[in-house]
Amino acid sequence: MRALGALFVLARMGKQCKLCDSKLLPMKKPKIPVLVTTFGIFGDYRANSSQLTGEKLKQPHDSIRFHVVELLATIPPDVEDRGANILHTAMLIEAKAIVCLGMASEKTTITIETIAYNQVDCPKYCPADQNGKRIDQSRDANDSVMLDVSDWNIDAYDQKRWESDRSLLPIEFYLDAGRFCCNHLMWQLHAFRRLHPGSYGQIPLVFMHVPCTPECVSQPEAFRAAGKTMVELGALAHSVLAFIETAAPFAECDHSGTATHVSTR
Repeated sequence: MRALGALFVLARMGKQCKLCDSKLLPMKKPKIPVLVTTFGIFGDYRANSSQLTGEKLKQPHDSIRFHVVELLATIPPDVEDRGANILHTAMLIEAKAIVCLGMASEKTTITIETIAYNQVDCPKYCPADQNGKRIDQSRDANDSVMLDVSDWNIDAYDQKRWESDRSLLPIEFYLDAGRFCCNHLMWQLHAFRRLHPGSYGQIPLVFMHVPCTPECVSQPEAFRAAGKTMVELGALAHSVLAFIETAAPFAECDHSGTATHVSTR
């Protein structure tokens, strides 16, 4: 038993085995499952930068396994609870965090949304029979809810940006997610988490609006003339990944003091 124990320790360290004179490969730590939601194309856009970012995150990573769910950029039927579906999926894959992404053409930064309102109000993209309706018919249209993001270490991301990677996009907070599908999803997520605080409510959640990328815009000159800015997809995906790696609650330090992002809690 002691010999087996010694082999186990050596394997974890990647050391030479003196018993059989062979090199033992270090044991791989399990990848952390993270659920990411994105939205598809809407309006006159050629693509959605949230969806494009999600595709980038699907690529293999050393410490994180991303499970990406793409949603239609529409207001769902009243009988459909997207929030519940997403949280059920997160529990199924044992996600350590949920990151919801949406595109907003006026953004130039990664914007963390914290407030959702009980109303659909987006005549540009919503059919007339949907616009103006309440999400929860039992509550006033002006009611709002707040998503708590206090368990995300925003300072760690900012520190990485200022000290070692100035290519990262800045982080901003905003108090209104708009009144379209992103706001609708935030409201439903909050409502279902509040009903199940001991299970679904324990999964760290953040909603972020991201800027447009050149792939999304069909008329770049008109887009710029309107005072809007595009961000390169590579820089956007790099920033979102860095945010998850540094700010997510599972990010921690190993015993040597070196930053690591592997925790199976």
